[in-house]
Amino acid sequence: VIDLFSIQAAEDTRYDLPLYYKGELMSTNQEVTTNNVLKPMGENDGYQHLWVEGQADMTGEIFRMTWFNKKKFYTVSSVLESGDEAIFTRIGANDPNFNLRRDPGMIHRGTGGNTLFSSVYEIHGSYNYASERPLNIFSSISNLKILYKSADYVAVGLELIGGEQYQFSFSLNDKKETSKHVIDTTVGIHEWTGVYDFRKLQTIE
Repeated sequence: VIDLFSIQAAEDTRYDLPLYYKGELMSTNQEVTTNNVLKPMGENDGYQHLWVEGQADMTGEIFRMTWFNKKKFYTVSSVLESGDEAIFTRIGANDPNFNLRRDPGMIHRGTGGNTLFSSVYEIHGSYNYASERPLNIFSSISNLKILYKSADYVAVGLELIGGEQYQFSFSLNDKKETSKHVIDTTVGIHEWTGVYDFRKLQTIE
């Protein structure tokens, strides 16, 4: 699943994009600092119900996190911007009657003006409880990049471990199936008809 979240806002706006999941966190490619003493993430707007279990000042070009649930592995890969943070949470703070389900979560925090959160979600692999043997536990995404973003269009490129490269382009405002679109991406001019386009590329560099 390709997940694109585009926001138009003033500079120095803070964004918190949450991901709640079921299962057990297996791995992440960031260095996470865990908290031995839990504190609520904030005082209002729902933050008061989130325990902060850990955090990471994210580095590199891609954030990757894998978790396990019901014999399957799940991985999210997200494009990073400078200064992005990951905050690992769990629902349940300020809940005296224990009415909230204790789900884990990860909040991707960024600061800036016009912003595009770009992620790919994968379901992969399996686990045999009898043999205790996992299969295909790693993500198939080797690279993910934003190729174009504006108030009207977004385009992302993704590369698989096998070397195949693809581009997904999307019109944010024009939903007509017959409309023609042209954008100048970091890998060249791209034209298509309709709301979106998905095609194989030679390169996303």
